[in-house]
Amino acid sequence: MSKIDILCDRVNEKYNLRRHQVGSVERYQDMCETSVIQVCNQFGGVRTLMSGDEKTLVEYLQNILDDKTILNFWSI
Repeated sequence: MSKIDILCDRVNEKYNLRRHQVGSVERYQDMCETSVIQVCNQFGGVRTLMSGDEKTLVEYLQNILDDKTILNFWSI
C-alpha cells in the first residue's frame, strides 16, 4: 500500500466514508498520470481532485487532514 493510499484512507476516515462510497477519496493511476479522485456517484463517476507526482499528492492529502484544504461534496 502506497503512502497516497494510506492518506486517502485517513481522509475517508475523517469524513466517515468507506472506499468506493460516494464522496470517498482514492488514488487513481494509469500509464500517464497519478491522481487523487473523488467518487461522485454509484455508477463509477469520479472527479479528479489533484494530479501530480507523489510529493504533490501527499502534500494535498495532508492539507485536507490538517484542514488547510477543504474537501467539497457539493457537486456529488
